Amino acid sequence: MKKKRPRFILTFTFLLLALAGWKRVAFGAGEIDTGKLCTVTFRIEEEYTELKGQEIPVALYKVAEVDPYGRYTPAAGYESLKAPLQNVSSATTADDWKTMAEQAASLQETGSLEAARTVNLGETAEELQTGLYLVRVEPVESETCIYQFTPYLIALPDNERGRDEEAEDAWIYEVSVKSELTDRYGSLEVQKTLVRYNQTLGPVTCIFQIEGEKDGRLVYSDVVSVTFDGPGTRSIRIPRIAAGARVTVTEVYSGAGYAAQGASSQSAAVVADSTLSLFFSNDYAGGTGGGTSVVNHFYYENDQWNYVPETDSTGEQEGRP
Repeated sequence: MKKKRPRFILTFTFLLLALAGWKRVAFGAGEIDTGKLCTVTFRIEEEYTELKGQEIPVALYKVAEVDPYGRYTPAAGYESLKAPLQNVSSATTADDWKTMAEQAASLQETGSLEAARTVNLGETAEELQTGLYLVRVEPVESETCIYQFTPYLIALPDNERGRDEEAEDAWIYEVSVKSELTDRYGSLEVQKTLVRYNQTLGPVTCIFQIEGEKDGRLVYSDVVSVTFDGPGTRSIRIPRIAAGARVTVTEVYSGAGYAAQGASSQSAAVVADSTLSLFFSNDYAGGTGGGTSVVNHFYYENDQWNYVPETDSTGEQEGRP
């Protein structure tokens, strides 16, 4: 009996540091100096070496003016945001800010509103007036990832006390934001052919161990099976494996009375938005000793471990418990 190890996919996300959970209240920081100019730095994290040297435009659109007490007046073209901006308070949630950002982005697009400033990712936008800004960056695709900025609102100046009660209660006129990383995915298809079938032995089950590594870490691990009741070809499809991962598929059990033809283990890299197909073949090897096997698929639910016995994994693997 083979035990199936839990599979997992790791996705690393670095959020755009914006107004999520930000409270536009002056706290004890005093009035805003509306005449003071601000800066915004768009950082590239050190691990994103493939972005270094690329020109990736970042556009800032001024959505509203701000007075010394943190009250907003929408800029031209964004007048429909007047009501939600007037209701901004310590009770304004991250979802509220997200909704306003989406509305501002829609107004910017439909009104073809011009950016107040455009710089490249990794640079600093300087001499910006105080107020509320919409930040937009087009997604940047590499072979394995999509570097994506969700449209967000940035307040100039900022006050980190709204996100962290232990932060210094002071207005920040030099603001910094960082990028968001979303892994791209590809698919894996394992095709298994049984050349000859011995009816006397009954159904034959083949078991595969699948391991995927990327950047020195394990990003996928699973055990799958396919059962034959006659000769032919069957396939197992796994739809979401991180692009760039090197996948190794090993047939760890070929079925009693059967033998693998060719290599029992194959490795290849997963390509984004494509399907990697690996082919395996077995044939009847003689003998009369039969056998069967079960792959136990373990899952955690309601504070306890459970399992589902599985003798066949063909078809789509996503969505199983």
